[in-house]
Amino acid sequence: MNTPSHTSWGSPHHLTAQHYTQSFNWIVQLRWVATIGQALVIAWVELFLKLKAPLGALSAVIAFTLLSNLLASQLHRWPTTRSLVSEGPWGVFTLVSLDVLTLTALLLLTGGPYNPFSFLYLIHITLATVTLPTPLTWGVMVESIGSMGLLFVGYERGDLGRFVEELSGVTAPQTLSGHAHHAQHTQHAHHSGGGVSLVEQLMQLHVEGMWLACALGGVMIVYFTQRIQRDASEVRLALREVERRAAEAERFNALTTLTAGAAHELATPLASVALACDEALLTQDPQAHREALELISKEAQRCVATLEQLRGMGARADLNLSLSLSELIEDALIAYQEELDEPLPVRLSLPPELEAELIEGPVLGLIQGIKNLLHNAHQATARAGGQQALELVISAPVKEGERAIELQLVDYAGALSPSELARIGEPFYTTRDTGEGLGLGVYLTKQLTTQMGGELRYEAHQSDQGVGTRAVLTLPTQKSTQEKGT
Repeated sequence: MNTPSHTSWGSPHHLTAQHYTQSFNWIVQLRWVATIGQALVIAWVELFLKLKAPLGALSAVIAFTLLSNLLASQLHRWPTTRSLVSEGPWGVFTLVSLDVLTLTALLLLTGGPYNPFSFLYLIHITLATVTLPTPLTWGVMVESIGSMGLLFVGYERGDLGRFVEELSGVTAPQTLSGHAHHAQHTQHAHHSGGGVSLVEQLMQLHVEGMWLACALGGVMIVYFTQRIQRDASEVRLALREVERRAAEAERFNALTTLTAGAAHELATPLASVALACDEALLTQDPQAHREALELISKEAQRCVATLEQLRGMGARADLNLSLSLSELIEDALIAYQEELDEPLPVRLSLPPELEAELIEGPVLGLIQGIKNLLHNAHQATARAGGQQALELVISAPVKEGERAIELQLVDYAGALSPSELARIGEPFYTTRDTGEGLGLGVYLTKQLTTQMGGELRYEAHQSDQGVGTRAVLTLPTQKSTQEKGT
């Protein structure tokens, strides 16, 4: 597996080439805005506050920022240099580092440690934290702390303040801050050997304390932000792993369901084949042998058709198929009638306004499931010695503000106990005699219905026609499914 080059720098997993390109473009745009803002602030101070500023030196710093930003934009546009400049961390690191240096120059020229915009160092540290890998972030952090030390300590402790004054050509009383004049007075007192008052000493401690506070704040920003990013990256990776395992489990469940469905559908024809073979072995009658072979041929064709259908279900399990409700019921009834030699009649009640209702999802499996329910109702009625027709009533009730399609299949095979009703739908549970079924048909239908957002339940039924069982299958409509998806 190929590992991105930035991974070795200890960067979080989300720092890709696309991330660096987006960060580079974003910082370039931010620098344009910042440069305009710097020029407007200097003009406002010069024109409205009547404070003299070293316009020549400030203009040079701003011009340097504009030229570097223009160069960065051009290098990003050229295909030969784009990968070096904007598809890795070095382009972003260079821009942020230059911004720290230009900020230091602007602050030194406009009041030094007394300039209220000295907090902007923390902005650059934060930008580096969210855009750069760990080593380069700490590089920006060290650069910022050094620049702040030069600003907060060197400006007053050393001769930096006087050097900046001589370089800019602006005397102390003309500087942007009254505190700067006080600072120059303090320097003069130091050089002339005069005493320093308690207020001046406290002011000096205040300035150096500001440096320490900014440095500590920067370290905390880098540490905690990267810790949060690392934890968030680990959570994202864990979530992806959970999603991957869930997808594998879903595919495994689909395979298991398909296998169980094949076993359920093939059990009856294979049992018929075995019975025909046993009967043929017990007789020498050629006619009996012929009838047995015909039965075996018929059941073999049925097995082939079942396998073809199951293979089609498996191949199209992930497709979002749709079928009208009338076609769905018609296909299920045809499959039910073709499976049995003498199927019980079904009294169907389907309102005309529901015939065109679309059912979306694994409709092939749903047809098979409804056929299984009809088959079970037929067998239950036959075992009870009844001949009454099955009743299939379809409606569209609204429950809890949501409309659904409800299929009620009623048989009159006698009452089941509450415990038996509660267990219907469990795998390998059946009310039929041993050897007559695997107890998987209702289970598979119930699982399929649940995956579609519906449900299948069994209830006791009693009417003038007799006593029996009612299977209630509920399916979401196309509209309700779309609303849940949104």
